[in-house]
Amino acid sequence: MEYLLILLSAVMFSVQFFLNDCYQKSEGTTFVSALTFSLITSVFGCIMLIAYGGLGRITLFTFFMSAVSAIKNFIQIYCGIKVLKVANLSVYSLFSMLGGMLLPFIYGIACGERLTSAKAGCIIFIAAALFFGLPRGSQSSAKRKTCLYYAGIFILNGLSGILAEIHQSYTRLAADAKVYTLWDRIITVVLCVIWLIVLGQHKKLKYQKPLQSILVASGYAFFNTAANLILLYALLHVDASVQYPIVTGGVIVLSLAFDLILGRRPEKGSYIAALLSVAGMLLLVL
Repeated sequence: MEYLLILLSAVMFSVQFFLNDCYQKSEGTTFVSALTFSLITSVFGCIMLIAYGGLGRITLFTFFMSAVSAIKNFIQIYCGIKVLKVANLSVYSLFSMLGGMLLPFIYGIACGERLTSAKAGCIIFIAAALFFGLPRGSQSSAKRKTCLYYAGIFILNGLSGILAEIHQSYTRLAADAKVYTLWDRIITVVLCVIWLIVLGQHKKLKYQKPLQSILVASGYAFFNTAANLILLYALLHVDASVQYPIVTGGVIVLSLAFDLILGRRPEKGSYIAALLSVAGMLLLVL
């Protein structure tokens, strides 16, 4: 059952990436547009979570972990914009997904999760799949001076899984996963509002396509929030070193499926990446 839920979260993350791409195409990749996107998605996420079960009981540990996660997200926005100025979304996604898979995997093993040949094989297959899935010519758009930002994306997205695993591991200190996610969103809203005011950009907020962008942002908020909640609950039953490779592999396969459904022409590397991902996931679940 847990594996089906993890695969469901991969479907949601795939839709989320598609919606993020739609937003960036209509509103651009400036720091202000990214902050606005994060603000709107976090507000919608708060509404969704409160409607789902109210504010819930908060603990000091959960509040601290939520604050750390929100600050991490805020820094990741800045690094992401720097990367997207010199590289495309595929390069950004490569570093983001590699970090999101490898760091929680390493953390889980370091914390005592058993390292098996199936886990090792899966991580190798999916890491290879990510590189095969990178469009040709994407690497040439990178510049040396942005290496720190690439490293930042890799580490910060990897920290998402590690922070989630830490929170879910201390069941006596932690509040419900929903409360953790809700306060992450609340603190993100506060940080975005403060920074927009500090920059003096709150007076210049203007959408190129208001209705479309708000609908896209609200859809992103729904799928992102639901997918993260599923993973938090699944972490209570499934090792991080199993969960995150499955999510990453699932997103690779589903991204190819979305391209085919939408009538796009995937590159040959995308098919190889999908096959490697399926092989890697089969090693874990069979």
